[in-house]
Order: sequence, then C-alpha cells, then structure tokens
Amino acid sequence: PHFPLTLTDNWMLRVTHVSEAFARRGYPPGLSAELDLDIHDDIVDGNNGPWRLVVRHGRGAVERGGSGAFRVDARGLGGLYSGFVAPQTLALLGRAHATPAALAVAGSIFGGSQPWMRETF
Repeated sequence: PHFPLTLTDNWMLRVTHVSEAFARRGYPPGLSAELDLDIHDDIVDGNNGPWRLVVRHGRGAVERGGSGAFRVDARGLGGLYSGFVAPQTLALLGRAHATPAALAVAGSIFGGSQPWMRETF
C-alpha cells in the first residue's frame, strides 16, 4: 500500500563524551580511514580541541591530536556522528569547515542512510 507522509519528527543528538561515543559507534566494515577533527563545544569542555579518528575493520578509536582538517561545532558533531547530516551539508550550513579531502573522508566514514525509528515515545 502507498501512503503520503504528512509528518516528520526530527530528533536531536548531542555527543557528550567524544572518545567513548566514537569508539562505540559502528563503521563500514571494509573501510580504513583517518579523520582529523577539531571540535568546538561550548558546554562540554572535554570535547574541545583536536581529535584523530582512526577507523579499521568496522571499529573506531579516537585520540587527542591531529591537524584539525575537519572543524565542527557541537551542533554539527551530533549530525555528523549520527549520519543524519552529510559532511558536505554541514559545510554548506556553516556548521563545519573542512578541506575537500577531509570532507571526502568524512563522507566515507559517516555515509549511509539517515537514522530512523519506526515508533515514537
């Protein structure tokens, strides 16, 4: 059966602990990539600064450091982390600033279908 979509209910996500969140998230199983993030979080000071995300065999690990080639604020980080907003869209919206190479790597790490839920609470 076909039906029209009359309501969308976007949800919000905030990363509160960068190292735990990125380590526990799943990633594409065949991907090997590194992304240097520079995170600005005006509430959770421990999230601020440069982080290097290393993805291998579907697992991710983050450590302090890196070039910060992908700069993102806390609002953009939630969308990036969840896959809800494509890295290129974040850049167009001014929520992220990145080199073309960093945008491409971020797209391969966080690409895929948007998250969704069948039910609401």
